[in-house]
Amino acid sequence: MIPIDLSLALGLYLLIGVGIMSLLWVVSESRRRAADLSPKENRAWACGLCLYQYIDSIAERFSRCPRCGNLNKK
Repeated sequence: MIPIDLSLALGLYLLIGVGIMSLLWVVSESRRRAADLSPKENRAWACGLCLYQYIDSIAERFSRCPRCGNLNKK
């Protein structure tokens, strides 16, 4: 058996634990940010008049085109 000091064993245990927790946090944050940046299907609109594609996060059923002012229906 390898002799090891108690303080070294506790230090390594804590260091490995904090490292794993930090790695999991970084991975979860990167996944969350990637999901927030991707446009959602319900936010993407296409104008029926000028064919301009835009994102409107407020409208649910009807949206006004920012380019031509046409009222679009989902």
